[in-house]
Amino acid sequence: MPALAGYRRSLTEDRTREMQRGEKLLEDAQAKLSSVISDIFGISGRQMLPALVDGQRDPRALAGMAWGSMRGKIPVLEEALRGFFTDHHAVLLRIMLDNIDRLGEQAALLDAEVERAMSPFSAQATQLDEITGVGLVAAQELIAEIGVEMSCLPTAVHLVSWTKFCPQTHESAGRKKGKGRGKGNRWLASTLGRIVFSVSKSDTFLGERHRRIARRRGKPRLWSPPETRCSPSSTSFCPTLRPTSTTWAPTTTPPASTKTVVPAAWPASSKP
Repeated sequence: MPALAGYRRSLTEDRTREMQRGEKLLEDAQAKLSSVISDIFGISGRQMLPALVDGQRDPRALAGMAWGSMRGKIPVLEEALRGFFTDHHAVLLRIMLDNIDRLGEQAALLDAEVERAMSPFSAQATQLDEITGVGLVAAQELIAEIGVEMSCLPTAVHLVSWTKFCPQTHESAGRKKGKGRGKGNRWLASTLGRIVFSVSKSDTFLGERHRRIARRRGKPRLWSPPETRCSPSSTSFCPTLRPTSTTWAPTTTPPASTKTVVPAAWPASSKP
């Protein structure tokens, strides 16, 4: 499951990079299509771009391929398409479009595989989806990296510590030196980062906390506190739920003790 979710993320990121290359290629040809169409690889864009590749250079004919509400912007589209699109641009754009389609098909295949592997944990994924900023894809990635068996995590603080979102303290000769947070699971950190970005736009406690820290500390340093808040949400939503299959979920319970101890077993697929 972690391998499926991780590779799906990689394919999605590769597809996004190809789209960005395509947009830069159009800008190099002085065809500023993205200034008019928010998604140049949407329905209207995918009508115009193959026509450009096939040799159509008339801005009016290309603008006439717009669909739906974009037809109201045909005069603006004509201006945006008045560039210097040459044959070498067409060769590169054809390769980029083929790569975008190929990566999209492969990501769709992995979507089906992830859904099949996630079927025993659909109830937990639905619960996580209820958290503000967590969509179904993010819920699947959280379950893939953390698991749903929370018995090996005595408190939410243990989860935050294991995910490396708490600051490190190094002491030498009685002097404590802050070292920032450690290097944990990069897939989990990336998922939580996307959740935080969604939460930062919401009118919630976490969104307001995000904006308050941003004003005081600046955006480059504000990610860890909201992520720290988001991480315990997994334990609060899934404290006792158990999947029908635990082939990849942690099952070791913490040893009985009066002191809080860090559990000895973690999900094998998400060790830092």
